[in-house]
Amino acid sequence: MSESSTVLNTSAASADAARQFLRHTVATLAYRAGKTLRDAPATFADFALGPGTRTPLAILTQHGRPVRLGTDHGTGADRLARGDPAELAG
Repeated sequence: MSESSTVLNTSAASADAARQFLRHTVATLAYRAGKTLRDAPATFADFALGPGTRTPLAILTQHGRPVRLGTDHGTGADRLARGDPAELAG
């Protein structure tokens, strides 16, 4: 086996390991988010414990923004996920 093919095989194995890790991470996020939000009432998104506290929608938006940015980056989209939290839902 030549040195160049060894490098390519190592590179491919590394890329495969990274892909598997990313898939596992995204699946874990999806599972945990789904479990948390399953059967939540429609008013849950706007619930606030008091003045100055964040709503569940604002918290989920904050956590979803890096996922959206990563997805945009991975698909070649050149935009930033900013603005209205409801805008990021769709």
